[in-house]
Amino acid sequence: MNIVHTTLHTIVESSLTQAPAAGVGTLALSLLIAICCVSIRPVWHIARNLITIIHEGGHALIALCSGRRLGSVRLHADTSGETVSFGKSHGIAYVVTAMAGYPAPAVLGIAASLLAARGYVSATLWILVALMFALLIRVRNMYGIIVIMVTASLVVGISWWADIRVQTIAAHSLAWFLILGSIRPLLELQSQRARGQSHGSDADSLDAATRIPGLVWIILWMLWSLFALWIAAAWMTRSVGGITPFAHSVLTLSRLGVLLQH
Repeated sequence: MNIVHTTLHTIVESSLTQAPAAGVGTLALSLLIAICCVSIRPVWHIARNLITIIHEGGHALIALCSGRRLGSVRLHADTSGETVSFGKSHGIAYVVTAMAGYPAPAVLGIAASLLAARGYVSATLWILVALMFALLIRVRNMYGIIVIMVTASLVVGISWWADIRVQTIAAHSLAWFLILGSIRPLLELQSQRARGQSHGSDADSLDAATRIPGLVWIILWMLWSLFALWIAAAWMTRSVGGITPFAHSVLTLSRLGVLLQH
């Protein structure tokens, strides 16, 4: 019991401790890490598992909140996922459950950006761990269990052993990644729909349930992700004067890097 109490006390204490405000270098590095995770195909194939975890978690949470009976969650090696809930295949509960997956990473990204911007970088990481373990209870396939355990272990390692600067970079990278990572799946989904390979997707399910075309849902999700990106960027760059000064600083740093290379 002493070990449990000490561990919980350490987690709470670190979560309530504010880190120094992130500078331009930290923000730029965290943004670069997130961009690389989303844009480099082999890296994306691995990193996308976290987006899928949050996506399915969004379905599961809203299914419970809307009164549907949550059955199981499965995560697959191709980074797809499946959340099974029981209830009517029409009506508000079904619609909000079906539409909750794609916006979920951006929702969590906004929350992460707010916490990180206020210096609660350790809390940002521990909350992610708590959410993953909450979802783990409902996961019903081995790959899903393994991917959540590995991801959670990585985040725990950073939260427990890394110094505050590394945690700051990790928390800001997480916030950027969750929002940028909510955009690429939408582009991939529409590409699959154009090739007729998206049968059973959330957009198709919503199309059937509401008679609103799947493309409209994808556009709405995309607008939400872009809005979330703007909000998160505004919060995280407040410590350096806002989005515009941050962009100017990054451009200046990149130009300086080019000049130094020559």
